[in-house]
Amino acid sequence: GGPLPSVPALMAPLPSGSLYYMLDDFNHNHEHAVIAGDDGVRYSSTHRVAREGQGTWQYIRDKIKNLQSTATIFDWSVGKVDDPSLSPKKRKQKLVSRLRMQEALLSEIEFEWLRQWFVQGQKHAKLHPYWHDPIKFLIKSFCELEQTTVQIIRLLEKASGRGVTDSDSEDLCE
Repeated sequence: GGPLPSVPALMAPLPSGSLYYMLDDFNHNHEHAVIAGDDGVRYSSTHRVAREGQGTWQYIRDKIKNLQSTATIFDWSVGKVDDPSLSPKKRKQKLVSRLRMQEALLSEIEFEWLRQWFVQGQKHAKLHPYWHDPIKFLIKSFCELEQTTVQIIRLLEKASGRGVTDSDSEDLCE
């Protein structure tokens, strides 16, 4: 479906060589992809590559590295912020803020980068070998962040008194 339960997904088959324009802020608020069959050459542009900042490879890479560089002050195995100068309330706020940033980054990597890459298929990947290393970096980073999320979920389950065993969860990135 679409971004809201009441908005269905839209597919618009167009003849070869067609041009489309998305009105208003549709491109900003809705995911879209142009997919061509295996019988011809595929040309597509969303004009995002012309922008500097958000939506570029450098932007997402730097955002990931920035989040990873702050990971040392968080001990997810025990669920605390390693900063004794902060009050317990400030530590909790910092922990929650960090978790929100991490989950937003996971969504951005998955929906803005990985799904967009893999939906294009093997032929597209072969045509763009310069993207192979960046995509590998994104996958590795995604899996590391997912592992942190799993640790947090286990910590929260333990704190709730429910507990969790290794057989209760699956490793998503293996």
